[in-house]
Amino acid sequence: MSIFAILVSFILLLLLIALVYIILRPAFLISVINLIAGIRFFSGEKYKKFFENTKTEIIEYNHRFNELFMVSSGGKLLISQLLYAMLFWTLFYSIAPILMIAMNIKFNILAVISRQLIFYDILAYNVIPSGAGFVEVGFASIFSNIVPHHLLGVFIGIWRFFTYYVYLIASGIGFFLMMKSDTDKSLSAE
Repeated sequence: MSIFAILVSFILLLLLIALVYIILRPAFLISVINLIAGIRFFSGEKYKKFFENTKTEIIEYNHRFNELFMVSSGGKLLISQLLYAMLFWTLFYSIAPILMIAMNIKFNILAVISRQLIFYDILAYNVIPSGAGFVEVGFASIFSNIVPHHLLGVFIGIWRFFTYYVYLIASGIGFFLMMKSDTDKSLSAE
């Protein structure tokens, strides 16, 4: 093992410990923010509001973190969130294999899922705003030797519909229902 790898691991461990400390003890971070806010350069009203909002968000994050991980919920909230996350990712990564089964394409399930895992890890570092076709081209390239070329476009189109547009449609419906509910509440309050 190289010295550089050990040094990087040690620095990352220290950063992780610092992050956990800041999450568990937000008073330290708030005192740092107060110290920065006390600098004359940041004395304007715009900065004052920014620093107040930042402190409010830190406290709110601390409350939510404690609610999720601490004993007050008995671990039920954490376990339910983990189960929902596992269900989501299982369903998400099963879309491509299900499409291949529906299109009568022979494939190795482990190869398909591992390609998706690698692809989504790389996709996290996409520098193009909103993907701009990067996702479709990347997905087509990793499946070009499994899916027949005459079905590749159809496969990518259906896959993208279920991995992106279904979420947009469901979110849009949820947003409008939520807005309608808020509007009805505000009208009834008047």
